[in-house]
Amino acid sequence: MSGRWHLYLKVLIKNLALFVIGVLVLDYLAVLGHINAELYNSDVYGDYLDMVSHLPESVKKVIEKHVSLEQLAKEMAMEALGISSKRELMKDHLEVVYHFFANPHEKTKAGYEYYTYILKSLLLVIFTELFILTFGLYLGLRAGYRGGWADRFLSVLTPLFSAIPSWFIAVVLLYTLYWKASLLPIDFEGHLRNVSINGGSLPLAYLMGLLLPVLTLVVAMIWEYAFNVRNLIKFESNEGHVLYDRARGLPDRRIMRKLLRTALPAFLTFTTYNFLEILMSAFVVEIIFNIHGVGWILVSSFRMGHGVNGVTFYYSSYGVFFAAFVMMLFYFINAVVMESLYIHLDPRTGREGRR
Repeated sequence: MSGRWHLYLKVLIKNLALFVIGVLVLDYLAVLGHINAELYNSDVYGDYLDMVSHLPESVKKVIEKHVSLEQLAKEMAMEALGISSKRELMKDHLEVVYHFFANPHEKTKAGYEYYTYILKSLLLVIFTELFILTFGLYLGLRAGYRGGWADRFLSVLTPLFSAIPSWFIAVVLLYTLYWKASLLPIDFEGHLRNVSINGGSLPLAYLMGLLLPVLTLVVAMIWEYAFNVRNLIKFESNEGHVLYDRARGLPDRRIMRKLLRTALPAFLTFTTYNFLEILMSAFVVEIIFNIHGVGWILVSSFRMGHGVNGVTFYYSSYGVFFAAFVMMLFYFINAVVMESLYIHLDPRTGREGRR
């Protein structure tokens, strides 16, 4: 542990740098979306573009030495509409996020405390990862070492579920566990309201309300994880040290524990790089089960509508950037934890520095 502190520090610094870069890039993209949405919903940009296009050719040539006519029209329209500069908008986004985290118990217009949006998404992701790590490792270890029904099971289900999106599985589970059997609550927010009105344990209400969403994500994603473990175990099972342990007559349980320790670091790496897939699937599941989390904020931040002047585009850059920021924050925490566990569990890590 003491000889590896520099490796943990390196992991932290690397992921912190990626986090800052990712936040700034996503902030800039959110600002561009805000500007384009404002210009799209207004006729001002079109008017200015038409105006500059009818300027004399000699004037156009002088202007185009410094800026394109489209950019000039856009800047004039932004000034007329009172749209702040990109830098100011980016700063405003960061200030809104800071206010959110600095005042977690402040309530929105809908009566929800700020922190609950992140809490719901975080619990959904944590429970999903815990189930996938636990049962995915068990299935993959059994299939890779012993073969048999577990191996055939994974070989059939992995390609099948890889082609099925999580929302489709959610619909199937809704039909089976709610509409047919009414076993689990379907409306997460409605379930919380009923518990608050009628009395009951709020932590238990969270747990019951998240069971069906978590089950959806686990059923959709566990097979790929388990199959990767299965492949790692199969490869490792043919190594000399495993064949030697078998020849010595060591119990299978002991050999499997050693194989699990060998495969776990690589599995953690796979989990790190696939975390965003889990997160985006969780955002979709939030909408289906009416969980007011980060995914719900993201979806509520942009939509198409119809007004007097035709189609309008509603776009809240603050909501979009907040969701992106939290997504990057979740990924940062996940990457630091998983990569640190990799360093801790892999016996080969850090040996080079002690030689």
